[in-house]
Parts: sequence; structure tokens; C-alpha cells
Amino acid sequence: MTTKRVVHVGDVARVASELVRGINEFTPWEAVHVPVPVPPPADSRLRRAGQLAERVARLLGPVSRQITAAEPDVVHIHWAQNAPWVRAGAKPVVVHVHGSDVRFRSSSLAFRPVEWALRRADLIQVVTPDLLAYVPNGATVAPNPVDTRFWAPRARTGDGRVLIHARLSPIKGGTSLVDAGAQLVSAGIEVRSFAGGEYDDEARSVGVTLLPKSDKAGVREEILQADVVIGQARLGILSLSELEAMACERPVVMPFDWRSVPDVPVASVSAGEEIAERVLALLRHPEEAEELGRRGRRYVVDRHDLAAVARRLVCSYEGLT
Repeated sequence: MTTKRVVHVGDVARVASELVRGINEFTPWEAVHVPVPVPPPADSRLRRAGQLAERVARLLGPVSRQITAAEPDVVHIHWAQNAPWVRAGAKPVVVHVHGSDVRFRSSSLAFRPVEWALRRADLIQVVTPDLLAYVPNGATVAPNPVDTRFWAPRARTGDGRVLIHARLSPIKGGTSLVDAGAQLVSAGIEVRSFAGGEYDDEARSVGVTLLPKSDKAGVREEILQADVVIGQARLGILSLSELEAMACERPVVMPFDWRSVPDVPVASVSAGEEIAERVLALLRHPEEAEELGRRGRRYVVDRHDLAAVARRLVCSYEGLT
């Protein structure tokens, strides 16, 4: 029997690379990953136009040739704005929508190729339920994959350290995160965050320790050394960062939109300024923090475990071939 093959094109927050690994480990399908380099943020319209032209040329040329050479049964494209420029031949196409690729549109004219690609896709998958409002009817929610063997718990240190596990940028509610960090530092709490956002300097100025970008093992170690983790503070959704912290049994504090997914075990706050207050309450009551952490891991194991997500995804592929 011939093994069926899927090619994953591009990557966002390691979702594609994790899915490829899960498909190869837990299913009878073979998965191949074709990366698409992500350019650094551009500071001018001219530079953004240049980056777009370079990405389109890469997708139409080398990336499409790699897809053809792999002889796939399905082509799975990550990031909707890549989709118009990938040449998949007559193969079924899955477009995986990750968030900012459809939420924020610079203009209706510029977004028209993306709308065209979404309409032509054989299957659209979105990472969070709120994104269903931005794509054509018939899309499905594809939970972000978490390898719960790797993202596993360890006893809390009890040192009271807090990790802001979200990029300090506008899309993640960076000003609220910096404000929360300032309040916690003033209360004598050690607060750490990974560098790489527009508000890094502001965070550093209020006493937040900025960490260099790290690999998965380094990120996991920082999560495990924290007693409480702060998630993103604007969109009210669970990204992979929050899910990985929950898998490590760390309580997560963040504003969460309960309308999108009910019964999510996070310490939700109604506004950014309440973050520090909720974190301090969890540090004062470690039993509550530990129970929230245990519930968080159960939630991730039940809904986001890599093996189960990979198997469900392959079932979707089978329906297209």
C-alpha cells in the first residue's frame, strides 16, 4: 500500500513543524515541511512592498518546485497570505489561518488575492474559534498541537517568580503587560519576559528582566522556574504560549474571552490593570495556584495533545483524497 504524503508550507509559532512531527510519529501518513522564511518587521511601506515581492517570488519559484518534487497527496499552507502564491497543481489544498494573517487587513485591494485563495481552498482551518468570522463558511477549528510529553510539569519552586509569556507588542496587549510587570516589580516580585517586542525598552525600564530568544528547551525551563505565568492581554484567546504553560501545570493569568471557548481553566481578568492583582493573589494562595495548574494541564491533554491533533488532521486529509 502506497504511503500518502502531505506537504506543510510555511510555519507560525512552530505549529507546522509540530504537526509534521506528529503526523510522522503517530499516523500512517508521511509529512514533509517546506519552510518559508519570515522577514523581520519592516519600518516603511517601501520596505514592506519589497519584502512582499521577495516572498511572492520565493513561493512561486523554489517553494512551489519543492512541493512538486515531493509528489504530495495534499498541500497544507500555513498563513493565509502565503496561499495565493503557492502552486499546488491539482492537489487538494488546506489553508491554515493563524490570526494576524486575516484579522488586520492593510486594504481591501491588497487582501483580495487572499480572499480568492480562501474561496478556492478545499479546507480552511483556523487556530481559534474567533477567526471563523474572518473566513468563508465551512472552516473548521484546528487546535494548536502541544506535545504534552515535552511540556510536562515539575514541582513549583515557590520562589514567587513570574513569567510574562507573550511578546511585548501591541497585538499582545504590550502596554498592559508592561504595566502589570511594573506593579509586580514594585511589590518585590521578580518578573521575566522574552525579548523581541516593541515595548522591550519600557519593560526593562520598570525592572522586568528581558531574556534572549531561546529554543524550546530554554522556554520550557523558564516556564518551569515560574510560579505564575502571564499570557497575552489583548485578544482574549489561547495561543500556543499559554497552552504550553498550562501543559507544564503553571497557572496562567490573562484577559480571556469566555464566549469563544467556555470552561477554559485560566485565571481570567476583565481588564489589563487587574493582571498584577490576580497574580499576587495566586502567589499568596499556592494551593489555588497548583489546582489551577493541574486543571490547565488536563485541559491541554484532553484537547490539544499532539498525537490526537495529528490523527484528527489526517482524518481530514483522508476526506480530501
